[in-house]
Amino acid sequence: MRFLFPRFFGVVWAACLSLSGSILLASDYEQTLGLEGLQLINIRSSFTLHDPRTAAPGLAAGLSRTYLDGYNRPDSSGNIGEGLPGLLNRTGYWGYSYNNQVNIAAGTIGMHLLQPALEPYYESGVKKSQQAAGLHYQIIRQKVARSYGLELRAVRLIFSEDNQNILTVPLTLLTDSYKLGGIIPPSAPLSGGYAVVPYASRIGDVPERSLSMVTGETVGIRQLALRGWLVRLGGVVRIVESKQTRLELHGGPALLNGTASFALAERFTTQAITAPLSEVVQGTRHKVALGYYAGLAIRSGLQKKWQITASADLLNVGHFTIGASAASARLNLSQGVLLGLGLGRRF
Repeated sequence: MRFLFPRFFGVVWAACLSLSGSILLASDYEQTLGLEGLQLINIRSSFTLHDPRTAAPGLAAGLSRTYLDGYNRPDSSGNIGEGLPGLLNRTGYWGYSYNNQVNIAAGTIGMHLLQPALEPYYESGVKKSQQAAGLHYQIIRQKVARSYGLELRAVRLIFSEDNQNILTVPLTLLTDSYKLGGIIPPSAPLSGGYAVVPYASRIGDVPERSLSMVTGETVGIRQLALRGWLVRLGGVVRIVESKQTRLELHGGPALLNGTASFALAERFTTQAITAPLSEVVQGTRHKVALGYYAGLAIRSGLQKKWQITASADLLNVGHFTIGASAASARLNLSQGVLLGLGLGRRF
């Protein structure tokens, strides 16, 4: 069914275009110009994090590593150690944030990263656009076995979402444990400098790493918006026609020219560690998307020249993906349902 609609109505639309010249020259055609209120439903959105700061740093000696609750970097000595049986490499250019990171019994200090899953951490349910007024023009060839013609529809499409729910999310906890080498570190918070000074606390610079899955929670704001124009040019076939009522099938290409933007401010936490992961990201993208629509309309006459129209269409103009350095948002417009109610005048 997904491919049947565009193929069937593509044939209808192409046939209408081939006959458009004779339609405009003939006297047996009907034109309608009107206004309609439209609303797009079944819109879905999602947010995904891919912050490079959460990537696992290397494990070799002499590397610079930054964590949510500390850092470990090469100092001015080049991380010279004592040699065996002591630590082969030590650095004084390190820091940590909380006293509970120190394990005196094991002689280590732990530093941590939180890594969100690769899939979206937030996916919306069914959403809808704002109601908007659109223009509708139709030309129909009459006095034939079945009336047919063309239509042109244009509407301003406006969508916005503002979500502030508290979410439960899966996280990967990365723990790098560094050997203290016999020292007792000063109380947190500690921020060591690059230069090696007498009596500086120097620890190992090669960590032992562990990864574990933990359950986290995020509190924040997620915003997504779309502003654009939706233009539809399609073929029309009347399948029922009486004095007061007409039932039509229509469909064809749909063009969306719009700008989408997103913004998020999140704070991820877990009971496994004290330090949170904070994210503040925003992005914008302009896109011209070509898709299709297909559906039906019912027209009922008020007077000789006026008629009320109700329509329901399937709309597929693909996806909007708005990327930024640390996150991305995705707006799914591939399974939209466009509902309309309008008033038109025949001439």
